[in-house]
Amino acid sequence: MTEQLFNRIGVTTRNDITRVRFTNNAYREIILIKDGFDNITFLDLPEPMTKPAAVTYLLERKEDFEDLCDRIAIDEANDRYNTVVVKGTTASVKAPSMADLQERAKEATEA
Repeated sequence: MTEQLFNRIGVTTRNDITRVRFTNNAYREIILIKDGFDNITFLDLPEPMTKPAAVTYLLERKEDFEDLCDRIAIDEANDRYNTVVVKGTTASVKAPSMADLQERAKEATEA
């Protein structure tokens, strides 16, 4: 199995949904703008990386993203791409409560 390498990683928002995006060139950003995305922020990766490696890099640069939704999207991408799943197991992840979100925002402003 070959894994695709990417040169850029970023965060976008559309219809109040924020997600981490991967691309190899700036043309993708133009397409995202035309498709109605806003809050588009991409970073150049120091070298071509797989999605898990790129998300780890983005996690290290999370301070560049001040918006709470961006930080949550980065954490969710880290959970998706850098978590080992064991076959035959089930797990449920509780959605964050309003108190959890407020605590994250408080921690982010104190940092």
